[in-house]
Amino acid sequence: MPFVVGIDSSGNNNNFSSSSLESTDVMPDTPTNNFPTINTAGGIGGNNTYSQGSLRFTNDSTSNYDTGACSAFGTMAIDTSDSTGWYWEFLMEDLGREDLQWNGIIKASATTGDAYGSQDGNIVRSFSWNGAGKIMMQQPQDTTNSADSTNPDTDGAHIGFALKNNKMWVRMNGTWYGNPAANTPSAPEVGIPLHINIPDGHWLPFFLAYGGYSSFGDCTIVANFGQNGTFSGNTTAGGYSDANGYGDFKYSVPSGFLALCSKNLPIPTIKLPGDNFQTVRWAGSGSTDQDITVGFQPDLTWVKNRTSGTKEWNIHDAVRGAGQWFTTHTSSLNEADYSDYFGPFQSNGFRVADVLSDTLYNASSNNYCSWNWKAGNAISGTGDFTQGTIASTCSRNVAAGFSIAKFTGTGSNGTVGHGLDAAPEFIQVRQRAAHNWFVYNHKTAASPEDYIMYGSGGSGITDDATAWNDTAPTSSVFSVGTNDGINANGTEAMAYCW
Repeated sequence: MPFVVGIDSSGNNNNFSSSSLESTDVMPDTPTNNFPTINTAGGIGGNNTYSQGSLRFTNDSTSNYDTGACSAFGTMAIDTSDSTGWYWEFLMEDLGREDLQWNGIIKASATTGDAYGSQDGNIVRSFSWNGAGKIMMQQPQDTTNSADSTNPDTDGAHIGFALKNNKMWVRMNGTWYGNPAANTPSAPEVGIPLHINIPDGHWLPFFLAYGGYSSFGDCTIVANFGQNGTFSGNTTAGGYSDANGYGDFKYSVPSGFLALCSKNLPIPTIKLPGDNFQTVRWAGSGSTDQDITVGFQPDLTWVKNRTSGTKEWNIHDAVRGAGQWFTTHTSSLNEADYSDYFGPFQSNGFRVADVLSDTLYNASSNNYCSWNWKAGNAISGTGDFTQGTIASTCSRNVAAGFSIAKFTGTGSNGTVGHGLDAAPEFIQVRQRAAHNWFVYNHKTAASPEDYIMYGSGGSGITDDATAWNDTAPTSSVFSVGTNDGINANGTEAMAYCW
């Protein structure tokens, strides 16, 4: 139903009078339930015009139209592997030329530069639908399809999208290609199947509006993510909402799909990330101790002098003791006792000392920054979490996905309990002796467990399965091989796991 302008009031007779507002100008977007809009800061192309609360987009640029230089994106990303389905609609209000419009989804990381070109090599960056040719295209791997510029069906058409479990469906003027509610695939007249395996990741609703091409005129597209059922007054709202009662759509929302809005998003396990991680800056005093406020008691603090670029990156953690020092910039230094300079950890932060001869933490006229993580504040023993073949103790924050594990190397292939409930994606290991940092990152390579990424003093990434024993981390342990840099017999080591 249309919204009535002026129906709300303050209750204290302090009411505003409306002027030049239509009922179609009022949206159900509120501080307690936000819907996406078109991102005015994220579009590609200097000739984009946004209006109607950033739900209407016009492009009149011919510049680089073939590289997507006239595209726009939504403000809320979708996890393509989500078992919750998501639904939204576009209206092709005015198309200068019908085959020169594409609508669909684009990788959230690919919203600068060439919207569907080769910025990421052969990695698929977008999936888009062209109603004129009834075709689906993926870019940049499938650039040969061409639409029929004489097909009159698209101008003024309503295009709907449904996305779920790495599949996307399209409807045009109420007619689905396939059946998203029944997970029924279909194929367009040309191009790749609509029922396609879309890679995991975060993707944004997007469209390319090739306006001003030749003499065909501007291109205008209007979005409805559930708050704009009339498409800015262009049509009568259908009055359809999702199963949770959210949204106002032209056509019915398929079963198993929801409006893309904040009320439909899952409640995060951690509502306030600042309770578990904080970046803190301070100016050194030189002559007095300083208690640095973090907001919680940190268990890992990484400190850098911002004034002197040559000064070390300093790591302190609660498992070894706040005063025990590691540095990341070199492999030649052993762990050292810096308790005269740093510590202790406190309930709301940490202390830096008044040592005038040192510039690492508190020198006058020097500025500092620290990155602080909360793990467990209490050390978990070997019986408190799943152990590997090599015993470990741990400070862990399972909800935040961070832990600090201490273990003693054996020189033989083994596993170490990390204390989390999911496989860590990033692990830094440092022996408590002069040696390199060994780093695991799940994005290092197609088989990252085969590689060492050196944190200091090394030569970048090395193909060497003896670090992680050619075995990926699991939800309870990570593996170590026979490499003396990570698992020397009798040498204690620290692992920081995210």
